[in-house]
Amino acid sequence: MSPVETLLAVLGVPVFTALAILLILYLRYSVSAQKVWRDRVLGGLIVARQRMVAERNELESLTEKREDEAKALAGTTPPPDLAARLEALWPKYEELEWRARARMKAAQVVFQKLQSNAALAGRVTFFRYLTKGPAALVPSELLRAALPDAAAIIQAADDRARTAHEQRSPQELELPPAPPVLR
Repeated sequence: MSPVETLLAVLGVPVFTALAILLILYLRYSVSAQKVWRDRVLGGLIVARQRMVAERNELESLTEKREDEAKALAGTTPPPDLAARLEALWPKYEELEWRARARMKAAQVVFQKLQSNAALAGRVTFFRYLTKGPAALVPSELLRAALPDAAAIIQAADDRARTAHEQRSPQELELPPAPPVLR
């Protein structure tokens, strides 16, 4: 047996054992309440941010569509009918814009609520799990606290905006969304 083979045989068992222990510890970390909480907070932030961007884009798109349709009407409609047709165009887009604004505000509220936990969630790492222990990573009351349910909050805001528009009550859009939560 060569010296290299002897060295590998002697070091192989301890190295393999160390790797197996690290793998077991990582598997425990990956299913720990702290890691699950971390993933939910950071994932929720991503979803809320994507919804804010999507709703802002939708709002800009609606504005562009309304302006394009108004230009098209101006080019094809005789002047006596133009004012009435342009006036009829406004309600078509008004509700859609109200709802998009409400959904965007709701996504912002969810993002802000989750952002308060983002710094703590970012510090939940495998290394800290090993060195400080799971209990030191996230306070137990945060682990038990419900996180905002972005989909439910945004849908509730959309429903309230639709109702507010039907009732012609714009001040209802200024109310923050009721926070349904997901456990």
